Amino acid sequence: MSDVADRKKIRLFVAVVLSPSLKKALRGLIGGLQSSKYDVKWADSDKLHLTLKFIGYIDDKKVKAITGKIDASVALYKSFKMSLLPDIEAFPKKENPRVLWLGIKDGNEKLKKLQADMENRLEGLGIKKEEREFTPHLTLGRVKSSKGKKVLIEKIKKAGLDKCYSMKVNKVTLFQSTLTRKGPIYKILYEAKL
Repeated sequence: MSDVADRKKIRLFVAVVLSPSLKKALRGLIGGLQSSKYDVKWADSDKLHLTLKFIGYIDDKKVKAITGKIDASVALYKSFKMSLLPDIEAFPKKENPRVLWLGIKDGNEKLKKLQADMENRLEGLGIKKEEREFTPHLTLGRVKSSKGKKVLIEKIKKAGLDKCYSMKVNKVTLFQSTLTRKGPIYKILYEAKL
């Protein structure tokens, strides 16, 4: 069998895993927003993370080289505080929401620099750079249709976190993501400590 036939493609991304207290706060926020009045695919609060780089499908033999690039980026940083902004935002805008998210207050600039460094290093492995500017955020849900959009817009204008939640970012994680009918299954492949 040829080497080409032996290769396996896997789906990868690099992220900051959230602390249990942040996941709990976000579980409450998402729970308060859920309704049959509008059509939103809500994030599973147990799987919530802050994506630094979506790598996509790649040859599994490149994982070691990818972890080396992640290590090189992370080595430039010490652990830092990350806190969430309380108000819900939307891409492309609140009046036409497709993705509902929370932004980052403390740690925003450090996350941007870490992501940019990682992006540049991974490009050396043939991994395409993201064309859009990186906005550190946590995705809460994706709007699937226009059903109940006006009600949803009003709801997200009033909803938000009750206080400023924060955590210490002390590692980044390389995940393998396997897509299934019941949602993605995440497997930790590597962790790099700041």
